[in-house]
Amino acid sequence: MLFLAGFLVVLPIMLRFCNVCSAEGEVIFIRAGGDVDPSHSNITRNGDAYVLVGTVECEIVVERDNIVIDGGGHTIRGTNSWDSKGVHLSNVHNVTVRNVNIERFWFSVYMNATSACTIQDNSLVRSHRGAKLTNSWGNMIKDNIVERGTTAFYLKSSHSNTIFRNRIEFNTWNGVQLYASSNNTIEENYIESNRRAGIVFESHSKNNTAMRNIIVNQTFGINFGNMSNYNQVIENNITGNIYGVYLNGLTIGVSGNALFHNWFVNNTNHVFPRISLVNTWDAGYPSGGNFWDDYVDVDVYGGPSQNETGSDGIWDHPYLIDELNQDRYPIVPEFSSNVFLFVFLSATLIIGMLGRRALRKHTSSTP
Repeated sequence: MLFLAGFLVVLPIMLRFCNVCSAEGEVIFIRAGGDVDPSHSNITRNGDAYVLVGTVECEIVVERDNIVIDGGGHTIRGTNSWDSKGVHLSNVHNVTVRNVNIERFWFSVYMNATSACTIQDNSLVRSHRGAKLTNSWGNMIKDNIVERGTTAFYLKSSHSNTIFRNRIEFNTWNGVQLYASSNNTIEENYIESNRRAGIVFESHSKNNTAMRNIIVNQTFGINFGNMSNYNQVIENNITGNIYGVYLNGLTIGVSGNALFHNWFVNNTNHVFPRISLVNTWDAGYPSGGNFWDDYVDVDVYGGPSQNETGSDGIWDHPYLIDELNQDRYPIVPEFSSNVFLFVFLSATLIIGMLGRRALRKHTSSTP
C-alpha cells in the first residue's frame, strides 16, 4: 500500500513532464488566454514566458500575443510530414521564439499574418522551409542557423521584415526567397552552398535591400525573377558562384535595380542578363561602383568623367556588362580593402558565433 501511495504521488509529476504529443497529428496550443493545452506537455509557463523543459514531438500553435517561447536548448521534432509545422504563428503580434532546435517539419516556423515577431537564436534544420512568412510584416529573423532543408526562408506577400545575421547553408534549393514581397531587408547573413540560389527576388518583389551578405558557392548568387524591380544590392561579397547575379525576368526582364559596392570574385559569370534592361551598377562619383576581379584597367585620371589628372581609386574606363548596363566607376583592388573590410569582419562574426551555437545545439539533436 505504501508503494502504491508513493506511485500515485509521483504519477502526476511524470505526466506533467512526459512528451505528451508523440503521436503524429497531435498539437500543443498556447491559448489566447495564456493556458498551455494540454497542460501536461513539456512547456512550463512563467507569466508571459513559456519554456520548454524537454523534447516536443509535435506542432506548437501560438494564439497569444506578447509572449516569449524559450526552447532552453531543447528540440521540437517532427517527421517531415507534408504541411507539418514546428511552431505555428497565425494572426499574432509580438511573439518571440528563441533558443530552440526545430527539425524535420515541412515548416520549422510558419508565420501567417503576424507582425512584430522575433525568431532568434534557433537551429532550424532538415525542414522543407526553415521559416515561411505569408502576409506578414515588421518581423525580425536573426542569429539563426538554417541548414539541410529545401529553402531556408520563404517570404510570400510579406513586407518590411528583416532577415539579419543568420547562417544559411547546405539547403537543396534557395537560401532566401522573396515572392511578391517588398521593403524587406536581408542583411549580414552568411549564405553558402545552397544548391540553387543564395537570394531570390521574384514575382514583383520590389524595393527590397540585400546588403553586407556573404554569398558563396551557389548556382546563382542573387537571382532576379519576373518584374522584380527597384531592389538594392549593396556591399555584398559575391564569391565562387556559377552566376554572381542572374537577371532572369523570364520574357519581361527586370530593371531599375541598383547594385553597387559589391565584391565579385571567382564567379564563373559575374553577371548574366538574360534579358537586357537598364539597371544601375554604381553609386555615382566619387562613391564608385563594384570590385570585379576579372577587370584590370589604368588609374591615371580622376573626376566624374575620369579626365582630370590624378588617380582616384577608380578605373579610368567603365566595366561593360552589356549594351545597356555598365559600371561607370569600377573600384581599383588596392582601394577596395577599406570599402569591403566590414564584409570579412561580418563573416568572422557570423561563422564564429553561429558555428559555436550550431555545435552546441546539434549535440542535443538527432543526427
